[in-house]
Amino acid sequence: MTVLSWLALAVLLLLAGLALFTRINQACVERRYPPIGRFVRAGSGDMHMLEAGAGPPVVMIHGASSNLREWTASIFDDVAARHRAIALDRPGFGWSTRRADNAHDPRVQARLCRQAFRELGLERPILVAHSWAGALALAYALEFPEETGGVLFLSGVSHPWPGGVGWEHEAASVPLLGRLFAWTLVAPGYFVRAEAGIRNVFRPNRPPDHYREAAATALYSRPATF
Repeated sequence: MTVLSWLALAVLLLLAGLALFTRINQACVERRYPPIGRFVRAGSGDMHMLEAGAGPPVVMIHGASSNLREWTASIFDDVAARHRAIALDRPGFGWSTRRADNAHDPRVQARLCRQAFRELGLERPILVAHSWAGALALAYALEFPEETGGVLFLSGVSHPWPGGVGWEHEAASVPLLGRLFAWTLVAPGYFVRAEAGIRNVFRPNRPPDHYREAAATALYSRPATF
């Protein structure tokens, strides 16, 4: 075999090994962090939701790279003590499915949320939106004002921001190559960068103890979610 042939074989073996690691990681993550709520039909997919309490409905919507455990690790129980509290996994995150190619669009997600809310019989819910979900909540309130009880932003996004998204998200969006990237580098990269990434998100404050475990951040290391 030529040098180039050996190099090509080495690259293929490396990619196969990384893909195997990703598959094993996905199975372990899903076993460690199973669904903790119920599934509600939304469009052609299912939306994972956790519900507790009684009273006026308050829906908590997580931001980018997260899932509904972001709320169970923080304010969910406090909200449920006085309201009908609902936390959801946005389409494609946590345990909610992503069926449409444009499901990343806040307006599309808002319409899917509306379908799920109707399944639950929610009337004029108050939307508590963190980070990226601010755009979703605004889209919902603008399109369905009569069905919105209120919107509360927690560092919510309302306008485009300079700088775009991280290079890894740009790489994952490239046709074909993005799929290869997601199946080979995302899971290993998560283990290398997770702690630093969490510290950066909370800076200048200190992350809560056990945040990585309580918020099940590893769910984001799965290829389809990323």
